[in-house]
Amino acid sequence: MPPSSHSTTPRNQMLRRIATLSALALTVAVLWGIIFDRWRPSDWSVPITYDGDGLFYLACTKLAERGELSIAGHIFTEALGAPFVGNLNDFPYTDRAMSWVAGFFSRISGPFFANNLMGVCAHILAAFSFYLAARLWRISQPVAWGLSIPYAFIHYGLLWHTKVLGILFFGLLPLQLYVCWYLSAAPKLGWRSPRFKLAVAISFLSGFNNIYFVVSFALFYFFALLRRICARHCDFRLAIIPSLFTALALTIVLSSFIIYGITNGKNPGAVIRHYANLEWGSLKPFDLVIPNLGQAFGLFNWLYKKYSTVTSLMFPEQMTVYVGLIGIAGLSLLIWNFITRSLARKPIPLPALCTIWTLAFISFGGLVGLFALISDFYMIRAIQRYATIISTISFLYFALGLSRWSRDWHNIPKIALISAIGIGGLADQAWPHFKKWQGSAESMTRQLEEDATLVTKLETELPAKSMLFMLPIVPFPEGPQQLYGMQDYELFRPFLHSKTLRYSYGSHKGRPTTEWQKHTAYLPANKMVTELESYGFRGILINRHGYEDNANSLLEELASAGHKPTIEQGDEWVFIPLNPSPTPKLPHLPYSFPDKWFSSEGTPDNWWRWTSTSKNNIIHLYTRESGRHHLTFDISAVSARNIYLTLDGKPLDTINLSTSNLHRAISLILDLPKGKNILTLSTDQPPTIPIGDNRALSLCVANLNLVPIGSLSLNFGQNWFPREGTADNWWRWTGTITGSELSIYSKEAGKYQLTASLGVISPRQVYFMREGELIQKVEFQHQGEQAISFTLKLKQGDNTILLSTDQMGLSPVGDPRHLAFYIKNAQIAALPPQVVSFDNNWFPKERGGDNWWHWTGKRTGSKVSIDNHGEEGTYELFALVGAINQRKVDVMVNGELAAILEFDQAGEQELSIPLRLKQGNNSLILSTDQDPIQPDTRDTRELAFYIKNLTIKSTVDNEKQ
Repeated sequence: MPPSSHSTTPRNQMLRRIATLSALALTVAVLWGIIFDRWRPSDWSVPITYDGDGLFYLACTKLAERGELSIAGHIFTEALGAPFVGNLNDFPYTDRAMSWVAGFFSRISGPFFANNLMGVCAHILAAFSFYLAARLWRISQPVAWGLSIPYAFIHYGLLWHTKVLGILFFGLLPLQLYVCWYLSAAPKLGWRSPRFKLAVAISFLSGFNNIYFVVSFALFYFFALLRRICARHCDFRLAIIPSLFTALALTIVLSSFIIYGITNGKNPGAVIRHYANLEWGSLKPFDLVIPNLGQAFGLFNWLYKKYSTVTSLMFPEQMTVYVGLIGIAGLSLLIWNFITRSLARKPIPLPALCTIWTLAFISFGGLVGLFALISDFYMIRAIQRYATIISTISFLYFALGLSRWSRDWHNIPKIALISAIGIGGLADQAWPHFKKWQGSAESMTRQLEEDATLVTKLETELPAKSMLFMLPIVPFPEGPQQLYGMQDYELFRPFLHSKTLRYSYGSHKGRPTTEWQKHTAYLPANKMVTELESYGFRGILINRHGYEDNANSLLEELASAGHKPTIEQGDEWVFIPLNPSPTPKLPHLPYSFPDKWFSSEGTPDNWWRWTSTSKNNIIHLYTRESGRHHLTFDISAVSARNIYLTLDGKPLDTINLSTSNLHRAISLILDLPKGKNILTLSTDQPPTIPIGDNRALSLCVANLNLVPIGSLSLNFGQNWFPREGTADNWWRWTGTITGSELSIYSKEAGKYQLTASLGVISPRQVYFMREGELIQKVEFQHQGEQAISFTLKLKQGDNTILLSTDQMGLSPVGDPRHLAFYIKNAQIAALPPQVVSFDNNWFPKERGGDNWWHWTGKRTGSKVSIDNHGEEGTYELFALVGAINQRKVDVMVNGELAAILEFDQAGEQELSIPLRLKQGNNSLILSTDQDPIQPDTRDTRELAFYIKNLTIKSTVDNEKQ
């Protein structure tokens, strides 16, 4: 055997292939390090991106490292969503396979190194996939190898590097296209065929890819099957087999999300997308050939400048779709062949058909938009990303043309030409990214060190598993891309460095386990702190960049409540310690909107949710204990209709919204069992599209609240407009002359005090009536507000007060409503059996610890009034009386002498006397035989004596004791 024949043995061929692929992988890895300034080994632990979507994928890698995110199964974590267990199961995360692999490496080297490694692997995969697909299409090895490198670094892949880990794995596209071509065109399919086995393998891997590439593969696969059926191949059933492996992989990834949605109910609020989102993510074909400013050769800078100034539609991902000079060349060649073959009436090239279909599918106003409108499905929104398919087809078509054109060339000029094209194409695509990332490792390292130092301080100061409430409140996932100086997902940064702490951020929005946060955060600082401490939080961690004023007003409010920062990181992170309750409770949000509702609009204090369906709009009401509850909400619609309420399938109420009154305030007293109760709203009219909103809207629910009724509750009837103002300062208007109802529920009969402010915009009288009797009249001479307070004797159960006025309502400037009067900050409270008050002869109350006292500077007539709301009878008065010097103090009760206290010197004596109290007002008058004196230079008042810690007890209570 000649010596040269050894090079053709299978073993040698395998070694040559391994060497070729190894050289390709090494070249891509070195270029990756140069482009992203990560060519030093120490820099590999510095992430390429540390903001936006990149932080989310780093967090997923961290969860995988902790064993809480796997290739299948539910995703729960105690580290996020505190005080509950963090839930990441409401929105399908199809990139989990990549994060799971990254998590494996993260256990060895940390999440930052692992994600960089995955990024390098993604670019190497793209190069391998292009090279192998090209060779399978019989493209010459030099062309396949030379163009696989610029393909691995197409503009799209460089721009999305580690921002969206799954999208970065676009590299399977060349082999996916080859599989679809093979299944459509192969004369015969067979299990033993290496290419069929490759089709099965690529199909299976495709199911673990990002959902965008799963969908594109499924579409091209469908067309491949259709072509095979049309060609009347009898083995088309065998061609279905690889797709079953795709379905298997996709089922592994998605099954946990589907099962969670079935067992826990749908959560449409987790991610809300509309048709407008799809338009923002659509492709304008012109963008395929217009690069960003700063390309290596500057050939198109003038065109881009002009284009960016004259176009009126600049979409968020518009600058990700540039196909590069090689792609433009391939696209031009494809268009030329399409035209010439069409004119010659020859079959249109298959790549041209694929490109035309892709353009029709993803372009502005294209097939995806039509499908979304018909199906009402908008989740596949950023369809510009499918321009990567056009880049792949263009690269492959150019490679095919170059291979044929240079087929008869000698190796040296062929390799020289291919090298020039490859280097030029790589420079065109990579140069702006190379300039952007130079020096990034050093600046990124500083930020990582600062965050790590912050977390180290926190974990040193706080016990393990301490919970931190994170501010500002940012919805997860897909919150605002920019909140003042903070980007989305930035609240994940402490978690990436943490080992023992728990954070409130990071659980899917739309369920009660997360919705409570915005309600708590909106409370005044002192109330917010009280609530957080009752939930067991040990601190508040604030990112100041998420506030318009750098959180200065919030920090001042917290400081005035006695809570000051103990740890700060520059002008960004601030930690405020709290004192958690030793018996913490879980936050309780008494409702959820499980399905058919649009996302919440407005603010936490004044919010509303629309629905576009007319039937069976469900609201879940959650109760901790069975019993009476007060349900309040405002309901409105775009047009007149009847709205029917049912509770757990039983009719509850019918609400009529007329053209003149499309808003109603609802107040219902409900007997509810413990747990989940289902409130259903239906209407008799179809949805209506309002002016300025492209949604068809049926009805709207606003400011819903459900509270258990204790001993007292104050409810407003249906003639009142919806509540306005804030939680601490609120009011409700009425526009009717008569019949504005206040309903007071009392668990026990007795006397109660109603306090409020009453306001009008014109002169009028307002009457408070109960059971036909006038209980209060308030007269206004002009526009204004008066404080009101009166005593009510309530029976057990419901008590009704009707308010009326003697004048018609008026429409103020800027308000179309007819308004008569309003009630502001109304409160009802039980009166104690005896109310004690001190007249003006006494100095103001003073306190020291648990004690209180009143001094008097008068010799006679210091009066204490006792208003007895209890039963007439004998009671006992206890108090301490103190004198400033030698004197006698007389105590008179209702005009009769009850006690004489004699003081030989300054001191304090106990006063304990029986009291015969009548219902209503009783008086206690204290006098002394000596004039008051000034005690010392520190107190300029003239003082006689004081009374301290006065209490009145029933003699029956004393007998019980």
